[in-house]
Amino acid sequence: MSRKLLFISKYPDIIQEFLVAMDGKEVEIDIASNGIEAASRLKKNVYQVVVTGLSLDGYNGEQIITYLNKNFPNTVCIIYTTTISPAQLHFFINERSVFRVFLRPVDFNKEFYTALEEAFEYYDVRVANEQDEANRGAEAEQKEKETIKIRQRTARQEQMRRMAGGYMKRLTAMSLQEYANRLSAEQKEEVKALEWETVGLCFGTDELQPENMEKAEMLTQKVKEAVR
Repeated sequence: MSRKLLFISKYPDIIQEFLVAMDGKEVEIDIASNGIEAASRLKKNVYQVVVTGLSLDGYNGEQIITYLNKNFPNTVCIIYTTTISPAQLHFFINERSVFRVFLRPVDFNKEFYTALEEAFEYYDVRVANEQDEANRGAEAEQKEKETIKIRQRTARQEQMRRMAGGYMKRLTAMSLQEYANRLSAEQKEEVKALEWETVGLCFGTDELQPENMEKAEMLTQKVKEAVR
């Protein structure tokens, strides 16, 4: 990805000085001499770094930076101005996340260019962090979807198990009719209780365990013995 920068200044001599200093540097530079022109360029392009003055015709520097904060939060902003008050400095650094503030005059080939290099690196860090957050969000969303699917599947399985258990218990009453003539009412209730307990072990709400199956087999044997 090419390094793209927008330089905004109402002073033609400063623009020229900057362009001369950047000659031969691996930076694609667009120029705006007022706020209206800058806004037009910002609507058409995405810049990693924007360098702006504060006093501009049309939209001023603060409005430009506010627009960038809202619409292109990863873009790194640098202010280059003649004067700035302590209150403004505090506002831009803390409230508008301005990366650096330079006062005229400055050597564009020295500390200013170093700041530009750091600004491009900072942009890359911001984009990487944003992508990491997006990936974490996507992973969390996927895990939530999987969790919901598991819960739904478990709920369906539980419902089917309850239905199967209820069906088997209804069959218990039908099976007892075979032995109606051989069992007393008390014996029927005993057999019914044994069969219901067996069904409960096989189709209860708890996870089916081997020991439950063993116990169910023992109860089944008791039922057989009871109706002989």
